[in-house]
Amino acid sequence: MSDEVPTARKLEVGKLLRTALVYFPPVVNAKAWLQYSVLRVMHKPFEADFAALADLLEPDSLCLDVGANRGQSIDALKMLPFPVRIVAFEPQPERYRRLVKRFWKDYDVTVLPFGTSDEPSSTAAAWSGVVIVVSLAAGCSGWRYGDGAWIQRR
Repeated sequence: MSDEVPTARKLEVGKLLRTALVYFPPVVNAKAWLQYSVLRVMHKPFEADFAALADLLEPDSLCLDVGANRGQSIDALKMLPFPVRIVAFEPQPERYRRLVKRFWKDYDVTVLPFGTSDEPSSTAAAWSGVVIVVSLAAGCSGWRYGDGAWIQRR
């Protein structure tokens, strides 16, 4: 019976935390900031799979982070034992602003305020010498690539 009490408490605390994350969005940002800060201090990427990139990439490789979110992939790429160039796409205005605020001093990171598609889709892409780190995002803003430049649709 003593084993049931801690388990029940854990479930109640877990439910309370999940409820807080749903009804109080700033808590989500605080949780993410705390989690990523701890991982950065420990020099651990948010997903262990990123360790494999050290064997696939070379110094000064160009990496695309499509749907950069909170910058988790950028952090993981910055933890590699050599520098890489990163172009991050984030169409959500608030997340874009946060990324710019975080990485504005980093000349190896470029954050762009748009996605890579104007409609939900799934695309396979490959360019010589470029590594796409995150799969293409769906439902992005009104930007497209054409004639060698990014163009905003009106």
